[in-house]
Amino acid sequence: RHLSLQHLNLRLLNQRHLSLQHRNLRHLSSLHPWMVPAYQHATASLQSLVIATALLDGGLDTEEAIAASMLETDFQIDRWGEVEWQHTLDRARLSADVAAATLMVREIRTLERERQATAAQQ
Repeated sequence: RHLSLQHLNLRLLNQRHLSLQHRNLRHLSSLHPWMVPAYQHATASLQSLVIATALLDGGLDTEEAIAASMLETDFQIDRWGEVEWQHTLDRARLSADVAAATLMVREIRTLERERQATAAQQ
């Protein structure tokens, strides 16, 4: 009985995982092609597709996304102390990378809205 419940739980987790993968794929497929590299860059920089998507879709601002991404690092700093130059440099790099991805997505969305408005006027 225990084995069958464990197997059922694993099947449910796999189904949820597949559902989430399909939802993420649909979302990423709906993006303007030039946005995809920005999403990839933000995901790699923040080390999380969830945080990157929340940031680039407007659910988080830049500081919130960076704070969420650096949660483990901040915990370790609180516990063991900071290597000033390294942690400061890491945070600055992360801020620059996130800002670049965010700026690219915002600019593409602005251009798309302008293009749609122009097309609607014609």
